[in-house]
Amino acid sequence: MSTKKYRDIALSGRAALVVDDLASTKPWRPRGSEVRGSAEAIEKPEPIIRIYPERIVAWGIDTGGFERNSRSVG
Repeated sequence: MSTKKYRDIALSGRAALVVDDLASTKPWRPRGSEVRGSAEAIEKPEPIIRIYPERIVAWGIDTGGFERNSRSVG
């Protein structure tokens, strides 16, 4: 696979994935999660990236506010 993210993971063995959105704009309620850890770029049968989580951070999920929760995995 030729994407920069795929090549970077193949070289470094590390990755992060962030998903965020707005639950509401009035009132302003952002929410999201971040997963960081070691990763591998797998070529076959089709290219995929597999992340082995080491740290997970979430904000605004099931809280209704800006509270941030995090935990180490492993």
